[in-house]
Amino acid sequence: MSNLNEKALLAIYRVAFRVAKAGKPHSIAENLILPAALDIAEIMFGKQEVEKLKSIPISDNTIQRRISNMATDVRDQVIEKIKKSSFVSLQFEESTDIAGCAQFVAFVRFESNEILMEEILFCKALPKNATGQLLHDMFVEATQDMNIDWAQKCIAMTKQKP
Repeated sequence: MSNLNEKALLAIYRVAFRVAKAGKPHSIAENLILPAALDIAEIMFGKQEVEKLKSIPISDNTIQRRISNMATDVRDQVIEKIKKSSFVSLQFEESTDIAGCAQFVAFVRFESNEILMEEILFCKALPKNATGQLLHDMFVEATQDMNIDWAQKCIAMTKQKP
């Protein structure tokens, strides 16, 4: 990878991954990480290398888009593995996030390369007084674009006990 633009793109994806993994606000890249990297590059390598770093698009909107791109890629990989698996099992849980909001979480277990895998299929905000029919409808809506025949693949389904 010799092209400066390709290197800058790889660099921003790595920074976005670190920001997401740390759970920090997206603006930390623009307000802290890039200025620190510019200081380090100037001290260690000189002003010419600083100019190369300045070519990296690192705004909070760019970080958000890169994190979203990575999340979509991971989701697409999980969906492809589910499609290749001969069976799946589903587990549904109702949880509460740190803000006290109810969440509907769907986990999926499936076989991939002779290994049993478990992934979060989706997580959606739950309205108050959720019924079984509402949970079913939420599942159908959240998975309709996956093109998976759940009736054919699903061998077990469970719901977490309260």
